[in-house]
Amino acid sequence: MNGEAPGKQIQSLSPELQFVITSCHPDLSTVGDRIVALLSRADFSGERCLFWARQFSLAPLMYEALPSLGTDFGPNEELVRQRVASLHAALKKLHLAALLNSNSLREELEFLETLLSQKGIWYLPLKGPRLEDRIYGGSGRRVMADLDLLVKLADRDLVLDLLVHNGYSLPATEIVAHEKAKSHHLKLIKQHSGLLLELHWYPVQPDRFVLFSERFWSDERLWLEDGSDLSLEGLWLYLIIHHHEHSYGEFKTLIDCAWSSWVLPDQTERAELARSFDLQICWLAICGQLEQYLGPSSCWSTPLNRPTFIQKQALVRLVNIPLEPGAGIYRRKLAARFLVPHLGQVCSSALRVIFPPYQAIAFLGSCCRWKYFLIFIKRLLKNSRFESLPQTGKKRN
Repeated sequence: MNGEAPGKQIQSLSPELQFVITSCHPDLSTVGDRIVALLSRADFSGERCLFWARQFSLAPLMYEALPSLGTDFGPNEELVRQRVASLHAALKKLHLAALLNSNSLREELEFLETLLSQKGIWYLPLKGPRLEDRIYGGSGRRVMADLDLLVKLADRDLVLDLLVHNGYSLPATEIVAHEKAKSHHLKLIKQHSGLLLELHWYPVQPDRFVLFSERFWSDERLWLEDGSDLSLEGLWLYLIIHHHEHSYGEFKTLIDCAWSSWVLPDQTERAELARSFDLQICWLAICGQLEQYLGPSSCWSTPLNRPTFIQKQALVRLVNIPLEPGAGIYRRKLAARFLVPHLGQVCSSALRVIFPPYQAIAFLGSCCRWKYFLIFIKRLLKNSRFESLPQTGKKRN
């Protein structure tokens, strides 16, 4: 097992965090030596390793990876074997929890699919169990916090009514109006279980990725032949944008991109797809992160157009921000803004965050527009806690 060295970012992290990230590599044969070397270190702590596994929601992949390390553990074989056995036993509980959660989400998804099919409503599950099956190859290999369901804009209000009549609750009225006017999805909570559902009516934020939004429904490369689901190419492109929308700040989504690239190995095809949908700079940012944390690989080494000067500066700053909790959140969000295809979209998306569309606040009463805005911001801040506890549906005290 001869893996190339990762970049400077991972080398600056603790050995436990390095282990968590490296063990989620889609091709363990290239990084096995690196994993064994980390397990051999005297300062390696199993407890800290488990902490990071929970923090980044990567425990199920680690659980699957440990038995694949083989039997050649080098000069510290006994120590490494003990640590592998101990970690595998501890990770089994987390793996079982992920498996139970996955099964619960699958049951709910089946219920939603039946509900929408009976009404003749088109739908598409995004990520969730479908992603787990197609990219990771089975249930319980990915920690999932919610379900994501895409419907057509024309069906949005009908679907919302159906969901409310079948046990889901909406956030505050002004949040609903605001999200309908400016966003591409809305979060709902199942009342008795606390399950979180994100209902999408656009696949991505349309003001940032106009080309992808417009061609999403019609480009044959993005769909299976029967139109029932995204193709691997479509899923790969969607994950790129999803990682961008999270400002390149989630390890789990970065690992999704790595595994998606691994099952779509044709570099030329990936390059053409990225160019066709104006996503080459976004993919370049992900390639930089993957090389920093997982090491070089042909799976994330795609020839792309050279970035502009501004995009290059944003890329350098983005890749150099550590992917650790709380590290450079606002710097990362700012850098990510400059990786969208056009500068006008950078400005418009920023303005829409600060100044919501008029129709989003017009229902608040017959007062002046500025008063609308102030009341809206006050209620928006007050009700933003709706999203803070998706598993329970309760507000923080």
